[in-house]
Amino acid sequence: MKKALIPTVIFTILAVLTAGFRIYQSVYMIDSKTGFFFEEYANIESIYLIGIFGLIIAYFIIAMFTIKFQNLRNCQIKSKPLGILTLILMAFSVAQTVNYCSIISTDNIPSVVMTVIFIAQSLFLLYFGICLSTGKKPVAEIFLIPSIFAGVRFAVTFICYVDVIKVSDIILTITMLGFAMLFWHSFARVNSGLATKGTIKLMFASGFPVALLSLTCAVPKFFVLLFNIESGIHISEHVSVFDIASGIYIAVFLIMMLSAKIKVDERVVLAEKLQEENENGTVQP
Repeated sequence: MKKALIPTVIFTILAVLTAGFRIYQSVYMIDSKTGFFFEEYANIESIYLIGIFGLIIAYFIIAMFTIKFQNLRNCQIKSKPLGILTLILMAFSVAQTVNYCSIISTDNIPSVVMTVIFIAQSLFLLYFGICLSTGKKPVAEIFLIPSIFAGVRFAVTFICYVDVIKVSDIILTITMLGFAMLFWHSFARVNSGLATKGTIKLMFASGFPVALLSLTCAVPKFFVLLFNIESGIHISEHVSVFDIASGIYIAVFLIMMLSAKIKVDERVVLAEKLQEENENGTVQP
């Protein structure tokens, strides 16, 4: 757990600072009537975005050069705390499914699509949470669901973003979903036993940025809604409480993975070793 302490502290501090400053921007720096920054704060938004993308680049570089794992091919992650965490995220996914079901209609095709993919994601999280808790090896094909979920959600959000809104809201939301696609793809390969060392590095390099962006996009929105504050911040229907839960889940998953038990299927490893030796001509047929 010691090697997970520093990443935990760093991420927590950065998440609080980025989301906190975004809330401060929304309340004090933006004209609620126009949605634009007051003249004296005109340059703050650019500095903030540069800072966010600077953190993303830093996370990527750190992951590429410092994350070291054994080859997780044919390995299995077993952790009851991670299983419980996954089931909690499933509950948020179910809640979001219910929300989309309440607005579903034949005239609102995006709501139909989002309902379907959230149902699929909820079922996946239920299954994966049980597998993590019990140590049962999950079916590899099931991990296509979160990858498809991220891709469809990115496409729907990109297509539906036709409102006249602040450019920074578009940039942050689309970037968040883009990194989510990268994370869930790497996540799928790692948890289905197909990961290489590069896959693991990419999962950490994309995971922490998407967690940070999820909180940065969603927390200010719900802060404004909760306290009924008049603000020029764009209240996007594509950002939800599920994003807050997902951001926390991804960050905790990556941190806990540093100390999680990794179960190796020795039979598969031996079979692959024999096959490799046979192909190299070191084993007689």
